[in-house]
Formats: sequence, structure tokens, C-alpha cells
Amino acid sequence: MTNKFPCPSQQNEVSQAKKLRLLAIGFKRLITHLLLLEVSVSNFAKSIKFYQKE
Repeated sequence: MTNKFPCPSQQNEVSQAKKLRLLAIGFKRLITHLLLLEVSVSNFAKSIKFYQKE
């Protein structure tokens, strides 16, 4: 029967890897959010300029 819980050092490495993965996912989401925000703001500015021309 194998031990369910690996030795602490292995478990620590695993948890660190998980944290890094979560951090990377969060970072990607943040960048995507910022890009979408930038696009929507620029579109909003364009529409304002368009209406000012009228």
C-alpha cells in the first residue's frame, strides 16, 4: 500500500507549483481584462469623437 501523503518536501514542491500555476492564470486574466478594457475605452472614445463630428 502506497503512502497517500508524500514526504513534506515533495508536497511543498507540489503546492508551490500549484501556486505558480494559479498566479500565472490570474496574471493572464488580468492582462486579458486590461486589454478588453483598453479596447472598450478606445471604442468609446471613437464613438464620442464620431458624435462630436455630427
